[in-house]
Amino acid sequence: MELNFLVHVASLTGLFKHIGCVDEPSSDETIREKVLSFIRDKVFPIKAELLKPQDEMERHITDLIKKSLEDVTGAEFRMFMDFLKSLSIFGEKAPPERMKELIGIIEGQADLDAQFNVADADHIDRLISCVYMALPFVVRGASSSKFLNYLNKHIIPVFDKLPEERKLDLLKALAEISPYTTPQDSRQILPNVVQLLKKYMPRKKTGEEMNFTYVECLLYTFHHLAHKVPNATNSLCGYKIVTGQPSDRLGEDFSELNKDFTERLSNVEELTRATMKKLTQGMAEHNKAMAAAKSDEAKDSIKTQKQNTTTGLRTCNNILAMTKPLHSKTPSFIGDKKGNDLLLLLMDLAMWHPKRAVELVVCQTSWLIEHWKVCLMVGEVGLGAEAGVGVGVEEEEASGSLGVCRQSKKTFSIQKVNMYQKYTPRSP
Repeated sequence: MELNFLVHVASLTGLFKHIGCVDEPSSDETIREKVLSFIRDKVFPIKAELLKPQDEMERHITDLIKKSLEDVTGAEFRMFMDFLKSLSIFGEKAPPERMKELIGIIEGQADLDAQFNVADADHIDRLISCVYMALPFVVRGASSSKFLNYLNKHIIPVFDKLPEERKLDLLKALAEISPYTTPQDSRQILPNVVQLLKKYMPRKKTGEEMNFTYVECLLYTFHHLAHKVPNATNSLCGYKIVTGQPSDRLGEDFSELNKDFTERLSNVEELTRATMKKLTQGMAEHNKAMAAAKSDEAKDSIKTQKQNTTTGLRTCNNILAMTKPLHSKTPSFIGDKKGNDLLLLLMDLAMWHPKRAVELVVCQTSWLIEHWKVCLMVGEVGLGAEAGVGVGVEEEEASGSLGVCRQSKKTFSIQKVNMYQKYTPRSP
């Protein structure tokens, strides 16, 4: 047993030397590629037999991988992270410090200590990809503070200057992680989120088109952050939420802020309802066109249009569901245990099983019915990537294969993940 242990240690150490790191870069790229393929195809699949004794060997290979992650491609990083997640030392019963270790690896890959350059598209892609990779560990209790602080300090202030094709991805990443923020982090980031939300919720009709997907993401983020520190919204939105703390600032007059915020909400709702009317009319036209279509090509084109319309309707539904409670001087936010769990369930369930969401609305709540009537009019709603769920971007599968177009080291191709890709039950 001792001999086998030493042999396995030496063999793994020798293999990983060919992958290289910043201090000892691999001199032969061809050998490096072959070794990576061997590790992926031959070593990782037999981890149960190879990694014995388990704790010692899993720790050894973890340390080897961590040293090799200093200079890898996006596909290589995902491969190694998937393997680390499969180890028992990082399993469901792993202590918090193990989750902290994994989140630290991802933070390092995201370069959160680097000064942000808005022109560095690779860094932006890597940051978004790493947020999604970190999310499962954040859900399990790891801290997201470093990611949130970086987004708050470096990304949100220059949001206008970001590449257009990455703005929605960043908003979706922020929305994904927002339910797992701490009160302290929520209080720090909420002011910037409110300012960005106001930017995309015009106070008056300007003639410009409203970006519904941006508003949906930002409202979702706002709700979850505000739920953690509700009284922070008093000085930001003019609410009158009482927690008994000095930070309530109830003696100050924020009535103008409240007037401004509610006018923006009303304008958004007006624009959203008008858009829903147009989309509903468009759906009726699509149905007529589908009935008249003769060729498969024409039917496929109409089907795509129907799916886009369905996505737009769903986005509008989400916006109206999230703006409605915000008109109160003491609003309830998504995440509150006094009624909005149903709202959160509906938003998740609508992405996963629209018919059941409609049934739940009709049976248990009245004020949402008007927002979901369109679902009944549309009929069966597509699911998953087919319908482009959530914020309206169809899911793209990013290959994790090392054999597909190897990029330069430290270059990431973003893997898009839907905001509501999976239904995850919330704990009561």
